[in-house]
Amino acid sequence: MYEFAFIVPVKPFNRAKTRLVDAFPPGTRLAMQERIGVALFDDTMDVLSAFMDRHGQDRVCTVVCSSDRGVESRVANLGDGFIYLDEATLGKGNAGAIPLDRVIEHANQHATRELGVKGTILLMTDVPLLTVHSIIGLFKRIEARDDFVRVILSPSMGNGCNMIARFPPGIIPTRYSSKHGPSFIEHLAMAKEKALDSGIPPEQFVEVYYNLDLYLDLDTPDDLANVYPLLKELRQGSHLSRVLDGMDIRIEKQDQDDTRHVRMVLK
Repeated sequence: MYEFAFIVPVKPFNRAKTRLVDAFPPGTRLAMQERIGVALFDDTMDVLSAFMDRHGQDRVCTVVCSSDRGVESRVANLGDGFIYLDEATLGKGNAGAIPLDRVIEHANQHATRELGVKGTILLMTDVPLLTVHSIIGLFKRIEARDDFVRVILSPSMGNGCNMIARFPPGIIPTRYSSKHGPSFIEHLAMAKEKALDSGIPPEQFVEVYYNLDLYLDLDTPDDLANVYPLLKELRQGSHLSRVLDGMDIRIEKQDQDDTRHVRMVLK
């Protein structure tokens, strides 16, 4: 029986990073979309695999939920402790695609009911600076007690939520599809409300884990302007770095202010 599970939802590789690839030359966009999706996934799995090897695959597992057979085959090659859930078991959403909230809740419930975990850690694959060190920093805030009740959140640049740790896994719902506000603000508000309803001081129930590795995500060309210099400096050997090495990426100021844009051409 595992104590913790990482929950990783993954879009089909050929639908990854739709907004990001608009910055690439038109003839390369479809190919780059899939290559970037695969690279981000492989980098995330490398980090989680390294963490699990060092800190016990008998305690921690990773649940990947997707509808992509390419994702399924990659998970199968990762070995023990990596579990693939097929989104097809959820049926279809109103517009064909299954809402992200529903996918995450499905994986969260599977980890609880089938694996018996005490807590889950939701991670997105579009956090290219993720390291084992940042995961260790998170686990220093986690206690493996049966009565441990807590929520830990990590924000992104745009007040999205790049990480949600829940103890127990169903302590607050998942709400990325809300129209009320950014997902980090939404989850923080829900956690504080849950604390008050439970008679627990909010500062003892919910914690914000500020970490640069989790803060910088990659969705748009503007994100690439922030991430790419750090990626070249800190993660030269990553799968994503190798993909981007095939491009001539130039980050230039748009005007006298510190506003930048990315220009990319094939080498």
